[in-house]
Amino acid sequence: MPTLTELIDSRRIREERGPDGNIRQEELTLHYVLDGTASESAAKTLIENSTPATYDDLVRDQIRLEPLEVDTVSGSGRWDVEVDYVLPEDQELEIGESLTSFDTTGGTQRITQSRETRQNYGPVGHQPPDFKGAIGVVGDGPDATVEGVDVVVPRFSWTETHVLPAATVTQAYIKAVEALTGMINEGVFRGREPGEVRFDGATGSKRGDDDWEITFYFAGSKNSSDERTPELINLGFGQPIVKDGWDYVWYRYRPVEVADGGTTFVIPRPSSVHVEVVYPQGDFSDLGIGT
Repeated sequence: MPTLTELIDSRRIREERGPDGNIRQEELTLHYVLDGTASESAAKTLIENSTPATYDDLVRDQIRLEPLEVDTVSGSGRWDVEVDYVLPEDQELEIGESLTSFDTTGGTQRITQSRETRQNYGPVGHQPPDFKGAIGVVGDGPDATVEGVDVVVPRFSWTETHVLPAATVTQAYIKAVEALTGMINEGVFRGREPGEVRFDGATGSKRGDDDWEITFYFAGSKNSSDERTPELINLGFGQPIVKDGWDYVWYRYRPVEVADGGTTFVIPRPSSVHVEVVYPQGDFSDLGIGT
């Protein structure tokens, strides 16, 4: 039966100062001798089952095997073994493994219509015009404009790092990834409905001769079954305004006359809402990382 023996020079530690200024453990190497098998795959399986997946705040990374004595006839063998542990963010991925990170800090978008107007204020005796949610109206008359305001809107972006075999990353595959850049998902992807995920491209590098490490960039924006505000409903917009996550919505305004203390003003009012498709759809299964 194979046996795994830890050596006296095991548990080599590398420490560095972390972002908080404190000294922290960055790497650890366990050193063993494995006796009892001539099979490298069997030796690696035994080591994976006999060593911890984590060690303090570190995770198991590479397992290195060097044959000392191997007899393929009798099936006996002796191996020098080193098992590396690293911080999770430094872990080297194997083929088929992936690493995901995300960001929910949001993005900005210029809007010209508010969700509602809390209050309008004017001098005593004067009722200010009701712009029906239009933001930043400048001037009056036919030349009046609606400037809008930049606001933070929900946006979920994430990256996925995958290790793919060299046989997969052909020129045809790279061209397929390039073609999908700037597209949105035509089918469900990562649990998100069609139209909610935009693919922002990928970066990759080859590791030796065997595999590629590729990072894919995505952004998510939820679909909406109705973009109407109470002001729009009051203006007679009776049909729900349906918008896919990455559609673009804009408002058209028309001049209307309103009275203020006996004076008539011409101001812009929203007259129509337009939902535009600005990104093409694509099949994200062509990325080769599942859906």
